[in-house]
Amino acid sequence: MCREHRVSPARSRVPGERVCSARRRRGGGRRRAAGDARSTSTRPGCGTHQPADTTTTHAPDTCGLALVSPRHPAPRPVDTPHLPPTGGANPSEPQSNTTRANENDCIGGAARPRDGGAVEPPECGAAYRGGRLAGGPLLRDGCGGSGRPLPHLARDDAARRAVLRTPMFDLMSIVAAVKCNDDKLLVTTLAALGTGFDCASKAEIELVTSIGVRPERIIFANPAKMASHIKYASRAGVDTMTFDSETELMKIKQHMPHAQLVIRIRCDATAAQCPLGIKFGCDPVTEAPRLLKLAAVLGLEVVGVSFHVGSGTQETGVYVRAIQYSRALFSLAANVGHANMRLLDIGGGFPGALHSSIREVSQVINGALETYFSDRSVRVIAEPGRYFAAAAYTLCALVHAKREVCQKDKEGNEESHMMYFINDGVYGSFNCVLYDHQHVVAETLEPKPEKPQPCSVWGPSCDGLDCVLPSTYLPPIAVGEWLIFRDMGAYTLPVASAFNGFPVPKIRAVIDSSVCHECHKYSKMDLFEFLEDELDEYFEHITRPRRNRVIKPRPNYLESLDDQDF
Repeated sequence: MCREHRVSPARSRVPGERVCSARRRRGGGRRRAAGDARSTSTRPGCGTHQPADTTTTHAPDTCGLALVSPRHPAPRPVDTPHLPPTGGANPSEPQSNTTRANENDCIGGAARPRDGGAVEPPECGAAYRGGRLAGGPLLRDGCGGSGRPLPHLARDDAARRAVLRTPMFDLMSIVAAVKCNDDKLLVTTLAALGTGFDCASKAEIELVTSIGVRPERIIFANPAKMASHIKYASRAGVDTMTFDSETELMKIKQHMPHAQLVIRIRCDATAAQCPLGIKFGCDPVTEAPRLLKLAAVLGLEVVGVSFHVGSGTQETGVYVRAIQYSRALFSLAANVGHANMRLLDIGGGFPGALHSSIREVSQVINGALETYFSDRSVRVIAEPGRYFAAAAYTLCALVHAKREVCQKDKEGNEESHMMYFINDGVYGSFNCVLYDHQHVVAETLEPKPEKPQPCSVWGPSCDGLDCVLPSTYLPPIAVGEWLIFRDMGAYTLPVASAFNGFPVPKIRAVIDSSVCHECHKYSKMDLFEFLEDELDEYFEHITRPRRNRVIKPRPNYLESLDDQDF
């Protein structure tokens, strides 16, 4: 028996399971202090001690967290290629603009080859096995008195979508929109997998560069920027930015004349969940030619065209029109003095729900790119936000009160209606109902045999507007039970507030070890190894394999919980 895996049956917390303990290697700026003792825990993935035929292993003294350990082997640890140091991340050390980035350091990283055999990501998340939340027993047993809702981050879904790209992204590079979800663990995961980033403010640039992303992988995609943010981008080395007006050109000329500019044009879908053309984008026929000429007169360099047709549109022809306009502007720009046109940004707004598909729109976009941008000299980037974030997060909300009321139907007959009150609402994660036009679906944590009954779901605040679902059907639910809401990662947490004294949700992370195996296979990168410090911050209460050691939960964790821990 190896010394690192001493078995301590007497200290096992789960009947029938043996517990292995290993010394945690210390080091790194974000490590816990030496006095923060850790207790023993079941080690998933340990060939010597793993229980037979075990699909899921829970750290028993955790709350809302679970490490799902399928039968796939854990990824083989490798020497991880860390992200290059960010020379321009420190505003006090401006980066030289004379050195251009190499292929892999461009915005979005290197695009996949057209015959690279992209793989459709599996429609699954670590948070679910057979329709049940992996952390279900932990929620049920340990969090009955929680004061906060618990969004579960199924980090494997975002990782799968970044590595196993859909055919749509074969011809382009990926630039994740930070505004969709700025959770540091999600951003760090995407950065480790080679995506670029669409930032719209100084704070977002600070976040992305703080984790080691080179400024060449960032586009400052806000056509109406504050002057102070432009100056910060200049100091940080983020050269690529968008514009759509004369005022913005003058501002950039004053504060960052060496910028690499991308003109934002307007091409709206006839119907979109979130239209953007009303606020951003110049007319490609009447305004864009004049702005390109003005930029040339001012001595500013325009290197590309961008557009955003709107989020959540089902119209595919709008992409063809926008790409046609872009091709015409590429030719015009070359004629007026912009000889280095090399970037086409097709925007975002692609669906990100767990069971959504973008095959149809991908076929249309790829066909238009083959027709109008068949030459390989133009780098095409996309800005998916929902695609990575939406399905990766599942909200778990506690039913803390209920009330039965009687109301009349259209025929005047009285019917019973149950009102359920949960600990998150439209001022928290469900702001997406008001501002992002999302329709959420409530599910019970575990299947119930009872017949669904008419009901409504309400948030915790005292505002009558705080209604999550005005009319739905659910089986009878007792106070203290949990409701889950899938696809809650897009435009939810970044907008949440603590209105009326109800706290913003705290994230509990879930990870599937098979995903690390897949990510290692396709990216030659061990995500556990690469994101060790960030994982320690988020996964501090669960067990995870890393070489021949484990991270052990704090002793008596459940016994010490109170509302402040959520």
